[in-house]
This record gives sequence, C-alpha cells and structure tokens, in this order.
Amino acid sequence: EDPGSAWHLLRCALLVENWVPGDAFQPCPNAATWTVASLFPCWLMFPLMSVVLKRLESVGQSCLVLVALLVWASGTWIPALTVARYLPADQDNLRQLWPGAMLPDFFLGV
Repeated sequence: EDPGSAWHLLRCALLVENWVPGDAFQPCPNAATWTVASLFPCWLMFPLMSVVLKRLESVGQSCLVLVALLVWASGTWIPALTVARYLPADQDNLRQLWPGAMLPDFFLGV
C-alpha cells in the first residue's frame, strides 16, 4: 500500500495505524506518533483501571502486578530470547509498536 494514500493517512489521523500487524505496518508521516498511537488505548482504559485498582486490596494488586509482568515478559523478553540474535521485523514491530504490548507497562505504572 502507498504510504501517502488517503486510507493510510486516515489511519494515522485516527491513531490506529499501529494496529496493522506485521509487514503491513507503514510509518505515519510524523513517525514519532507511534508512541501516542500505542499509548492511546491505555489512556482510554485508565479511568476503568484506576477504579479497579482502588477497589482491590494489596494482595489483589500484587497479583495483578504479577500477571502484568508475566504478560509483558511473554511479549517482550521470551521472543527475544528464543531467536539467535534479532527478532524478525514483523515480530519486533508487534513487540514494540502494537498498542496491546503497551498495556502491561502502562498499568504497572498506574
């Protein structure tokens, strides 16, 4: 697909270009917007997550942190450790740019 197409620019404007998997990912005209686009779903979920965390006791919060760490490790470190040296580009984009990969990091910070 042409990076300058109207469809691509619309996905960039709506902050959903990072949801495109694998090799189909095209950087937006302002390449630094990947950070905002990846964190956008986290910001949308923040009010709900803060309410959930406030209602949990310290044991529940600890369990949630452990689950978030395991999800984060499964998406970042485990794939990197199972290949010889570098992740293929599509897996690295998924690990680094896909918004779902940002959720555990974001919620650990909450």
